[in-house]
Amino acid sequence: EGRYRVVLPGVHLRYEPLPNLVTRASWSTGVGRPGFGSIIPNDQVNDDTMRVTSSNPNLGPQRADNYDLTAEYYFRPQGMISVGAFRKDIRDYIYTDSSQIIGNGQDNGFDGLYAGYTLTTQRNGGSARIDGLEFSYQQQFTFLPGLLKGLSGMINYTVLDTHGNYGGTTRRGSGQIAGFVPRTANASLSW
Repeated sequence: EGRYRVVLPGVHLRYEPLPNLVTRASWSTGVGRPGFGSIIPNDQVNDDTMRVTSSNPNLGPQRADNYDLTAEYYFRPQGMISVGAFRKDIRDYIYTDSSQIIGNGQDNGFDGLYAGYTLTTQRNGGSARIDGLEFSYQQQFTFLPGLLKGLSGMINYTVLDTHGNYGGTTRRGSGQIAGFVPRTANASLSW
């Protein structure tokens, strides 16, 4: 059982310098709690690879400061083009650590078993930064004839630069933080 209270302040600004052009700037804070499977005590042993994968009941949440700038231009007859830049500064980052080797002796955390096995677990440590650019275009094709005027399309493209420092081991460059894809694109056509 555990309990804590989190206050998440933020500031959001919106300004329309020209008709149909909306700019936004924001700073917000966030918290990312670990999944239950990561904190419920559980060990999985693979004797073939000599690896123990262990959950971490002491794993805490990661916290972030988020900075966003966006410009959106709305045009007739129902369309929008936008560009945005963002930064996420994360502290107490949750990362996977496979750098430990289980030692000898009864007090090795496994009642003396698995000496020499690699221990893989998740930890909080260091920091991570995600910088990104996002481009988006949406259009309803009302200029098409008949039933086709109900068509609309969307294109989105995002570029990420991620890096982190996990308590002394620095990884830098695109795609270095697990779970982040350096470039993504989406396109859809709907009616």
